[in-house]
Amino acid sequence: MEDESELIGGAGEDQEMEEEDGEELFGDNMEADYRVIPGLDRYDPDIMDDSEYSALSEGDRQAAEEEMRRRDREEGRGLGRMRRGLLFDSDDEEEERPVRRRRLAERAAEGVAADEEMIESIENLEDMRGHTVKEWVNMLGPKTEIYNRFKNFLRTFIDEKGHNLYREKISQMCKENRQSFEVDYNFIAAEEQVLAYFLPEAPLMS
Repeated sequence: MEDESELIGGAGEDQEMEEEDGEELFGDNMEADYRVIPGLDRYDPDIMDDSEYSALSEGDRQAAEEEMRRRDREEGRGLGRMRRGLLFDSDDEEEERPVRRRRLAERAAEGVAADEEMIESIENLEDMRGHTVKEWVNMLGPKTEIYNRFKNFLRTFIDEKGHNLYREKISQMCKENRQSFEVDYNFIAAEEQVLAYFLPEAPLMS
């Protein structure tokens, strides 16, 4: 019968040999990974975009934002449509993440706190979860989201003549030291359907 110590000792030697055979990540050759290789140190010209782009004008930026909002509505986020994630999980969630990240970035740029309730309301403002309209619009998350959507509408809406209509109205209101101005309901209905739905039901709270 073999000596137990010899068996253990032999196993230790084998283990050390196996460890030495492995790839050394932090040894003397580590810097070799960063050596210059001219044949590999360049990007594929077929996938490189070397085009120069001019800065977006204010009108172009607003038009792009409007196109993104229109695309969001077409993807099923308009009034009366079921949220796609309720039927499909992984693929649709992956598609919704860029939109959610963009909206969160917009809120962060405006200095709005992104608490959990508000984040959830961004995608589900139409889903009142059994509440009446008056109850729903008076809750913190929906109220904050309504405020943000309406403010964004006033900041970005462009009329058929290409004018930033409500920015001009706000400027004129301030010059004349007034406290209010009129907003066309039809414009709200075209741009923010859910706000137009809430407004007649809870005009003083929306």
